[in-house]
Amino acid sequence: MTTSEIISVAKGLYTNANIDNDYINKLNMVFNELLEIANVTTDSIKRNVLLQMIMDLKDNLESGFRSRSADIIFEFLATIEGEKRIEKDIDKEFNRKTLIDTFKENLKVLSKYNHSLFIGLMNELYPEDCLIEGKISESDVEHVINEFSKYIDKYNGEFIDGKFVDRVDLDKMDEINRNNLYMNPERQYDFDLDYCGNKSIKIVEKDKIFFLPSGYDSNLEAKILFNDSNYQVDTAYVLVGLGNGSILDYFLKHTNIDNEIICVEPDIEVFIKTMHFYKFPSQKERLRFYIFVNGINDRNLEGVFQSIVTPQRIPVTTIVTISSYYSSYYDEVQKFNERFQKAAKWNTMNLNTKVFRGANAVENIIENLPILIKNSSIYDCVTSMKSYKDRTAFIVGAGPSLDKNIDELKRVKNKGIIIAADTAVKILLNHGIVPDMMVTIDAIKKKETFDDDRMNDIPILTGGEALNIAIKNHRSKLFFLTDLEYVRYFILKYDKPDIFFSTGGSVATSAMFFSYLVGFKRIVMVGMDLAMTKMKYHASDIYNEGTFDLNDPNIVECESYDGAKVYSTLDLVAYAEWIEESLSKFRDSEVINATEGGLKIKGVENVTLDYAASLVEKELEVDFSKALAEVPITFTSKEIQEILEINASYVEFAKAQDRKLKLLISDLEHAKNEFEMGKKVDFTPLFDRIHEFDDSRRNDAFQDLVSIKAKQKEKEIADGVINFNKKAADDSTEELLEAVINMLKATLEANKEVGEKFSEVYKKV
Repeated sequence: MTTSEIISVAKGLYTNANIDNDYINKLNMVFNELLEIANVTTDSIKRNVLLQMIMDLKDNLESGFRSRSADIIFEFLATIEGEKRIEKDIDKEFNRKTLIDTFKENLKVLSKYNHSLFIGLMNELYPEDCLIEGKISESDVEHVINEFSKYIDKYNGEFIDGKFVDRVDLDKMDEINRNNLYMNPERQYDFDLDYCGNKSIKIVEKDKIFFLPSGYDSNLEAKILFNDSNYQVDTAYVLVGLGNGSILDYFLKHTNIDNEIICVEPDIEVFIKTMHFYKFPSQKERLRFYIFVNGINDRNLEGVFQSIVTPQRIPVTTIVTISSYYSSYYDEVQKFNERFQKAAKWNTMNLNTKVFRGANAVENIIENLPILIKNSSIYDCVTSMKSYKDRTAFIVGAGPSLDKNIDELKRVKNKGIIIAADTAVKILLNHGIVPDMMVTIDAIKKKETFDDDRMNDIPILTGGEALNIAIKNHRSKLFFLTDLEYVRYFILKYDKPDIFFSTGGSVATSAMFFSYLVGFKRIVMVGMDLAMTKMKYHASDIYNEGTFDLNDPNIVECESYDGAKVYSTLDLVAYAEWIEESLSKFRDSEVINATEGGLKIKGVENVTLDYAASLVEKELEVDFSKALAEVPITFTSKEIQEILEINASYVEFAKAQDRKLKLLISDLEHAKNEFEMGKKVDFTPLFDRIHEFDDSRRNDAFQDLVSIKAKQKEKEIADGVINFNKKAADDSTEELLEAVINMLKATLEANKEVGEKFSEVYKKV
């Protein structure tokens, strides 16, 4: 084998190439080639060194240590060429004062660009100071950051010589964080240099020694991994393993501002050591990378992952796992991959929901906004209700089991807060039970759901895209979600505090998330069957559902709450999975299921509603509806007027966009025709205009509505583009141009429809 062929095989060990029979044969050829080279070496000392490397290579290959095996191959080749290990003064390279200063500088960088990681670290570094400060204003992140920053200079190198887990009070740690920490008492961590002199982390475990990311040349490994990552202009990267920071650094330097990077580090000890010598880059221009560390801030991973790895971006998302982490942190790597897959699945479900509801959602949002801005945001509602977090929330869905226990809810009125899904409200009212709050978020809903005028006197938690007839005649308080960019735009414009909200996909799961945010001590699920009972998905007097075909691929057989079998749907099963996932994140609230039927939800105790009601019967009565009515309005009168004027201006803005899009499409079609005739065409100025247009869509409230409206058509065309990319070797430039033109035409049509809707609504306002 030639040297270049040997190097190619070694690179595959770094990139986690598939170990098939062909690759195994190549490894055997490399092994035999190196063994032959060692045997014919005339210098006996050098020959012994090379033979020892061969033995080490054999042991590491057999043990599955791919990264270390690659290191040995490169060290072997370097030894043949007479290249010696780069020797440096370790004490000078890792000067204590410099290590401390770098650690403190990194804390300052994290305080600006990675709040969750900074707060998590400071809570563990200085628990007495920072936990106290954190309680001052647990919802005011900026205040907490400023207060915590006062203690950065207290650091004096406590973690240079020792382990993180040996120096923090594990008993006082949050239980979830403590359980997520990677703890291996047999591993010792130290600063060292790799073969080529790069600062690295050496880990000693019994008789094994390994480096992170590798022991030969971490910069070489970074280059190899990047070249293997299929770089594209809009690629999102997920790096599993921070190591010594060299791979993150290489990816940041060789990608552009549109390439966002999520880096996850399973081992807090590695992260703490790296913070002493790797300088995190500032992110002044745009937030480009996010770091998550097990046991510190990894609970926020899914939210960030879903915001970056959108369904359209999934085909160009690359997960890069540092090879040494596969062998040294195998279980942790697998758990991360499972979390990424679930997050991607939820994102895809959300996209399908937006595609399905897109047209209705946009019309509803435009009609609803003048009503919503005169009421209260979800943040204001949650903040006001926190004074009642020692109470119990009863979340009432409209499942068929509600028929058998609905009257038990009369016992909990004013003892706990009753929050009902919109479809459950009418049956509750018919039984003399007035819920304290109802939830409606769906853009598509049967209109008869809201045909009882009594519903207009119940406080309502609603999404901007909710059916307009559900809120247009509402007489009680409304609380609006800010998950849509169109609504959030005005929250940010007027510097209003906001809060992340996950609907979980349904009105009932939305009610649960609201209860989590408030922090109610107990959450009781009622009527949340999430399954079919006697060929019905809803309680009586709600819908005439007709019949169902059990052979429908969307209907699946699952385990019921009592261990039997029950039929459900893929969507309902996904809602149950969301509830199961949420249990580990919101342990301050006890969740029990008093549905008395339906799907089994893992980790949730099943009780009767009679028992659940008995838990609150001795509570003092509280008028929760009155408390909700007193939540302050979010926007001032002046701000409301300005928002209405901004939206009225979108009528003319839509006309201007219409002219701009028509011109761009015309120019693209002309360029395409020129290209097809064999003429040389410079597409750069045209694609610059497209990118400029795309950027405006990401930063404009009106354009966000256009994007939602065009989602169905864009998805179909985008699927075609993805398929085209798979056969890019055909060099079908015309197909790509046609796809781009068609997407712009879909946007043009959506822009016209959105503009017309604004014109219709704001003539009335």
